[in-house]
Amino acid sequence: MIKLTKQLAQNIVDKMMGVVPYNINIMDEKGTIIGSGDRSRIGHLHHGAVAAIKEERLIIIHKSQGGAKPGVNIPIYFTDNVIGVIGISGRPEEVQAFADIVKVTAQLLVEQNCKNLILL
Repeated sequence: MIKLTKQLAQNIVDKMMGVVPYNINIMDEKGTIIGSGDRSRIGHLHHGAVAAIKEERLIIIHKSQGGAKPGVNIPIYFTDNVIGVIGISGRPEEVQAFADIVKVTAQLLVEQNCKNLILL
């Protein structure tokens, strides 16, 4: 199974933060933040991501709690396996519109990264 690296996660965050006006976090398959627009959050467990991984669905957070801020968390899949979570901080009704776009973009970047590794 492919794993998200910290470098790839931060690269995805950096690219997406250029077009999305909200903070983005990427968590690994255990829910630990490995890439973020707010680098002080890297290394912290994100309970919204843990729930998104466990339930394999979009999780909406309305109040700050358990290392999570208000926003949405959506699983990232690669070959039908959850490999991480994209989190977008902000009012859920505002950021939810960005969730699928960011998820698809992240999945495409992961897929492209894997193809590049295979070609090497």
